[in-house]
Amino acid sequence: MEIPEDILFAEAEVEISPAPAAPCLRGTADQYAKTLKLLREAERPLVYVGAGAARSGAGEELVKLIERFALPAVSTINGKGVVPDDHPLCVGALPLGDPTCVALFARADVLLALGTSFSQVNTGSWTIQYPAQLITWTSMARRSIATCRPRWALWVTCA
Repeated sequence: MEIPEDILFAEAEVEISPAPAAPCLRGTADQYAKTLKLLREAERPLVYVGAGAARSGAGEELVKLIERFALPAVSTINGKGVVPDDHPLCVGALPLGDPTCVALFARADVLLALGTSFSQVNTGSWTIQYPAQLITWTSMARRSIATCRPRWALWVTCA
């Protein structure tokens, strides 16, 4: 796209309205109960933290959750820092092509995904194999994860 220089460098007074707040859909009591049941019963759970968790300021609550259930957490590059890097349950921000990350995902029996869109970059071009039990609390659409094909998945969207 080209923008003519006279327009590119022109000055004008404009009013920019803030974007309206996106609605946040809360989970139901049944969804919370099913999530907790899966986490309690998991032998090898893993938390996957994305940019949405970072933008929401969920770090403090997330640390409480991973500590309560002893859940290791790995993040996308954009989710880095939601769980402090020096926390004993923080695996770090690993690119999904990294063999360590691929092994973690392959070993997990439950994956709790928070604020990730499962984009092409974050999924190694959608080649990562996800656990049979996938719980996502995220702003993503169901179609974004269609290629993961988990046997059971819970979506709670919060835009």
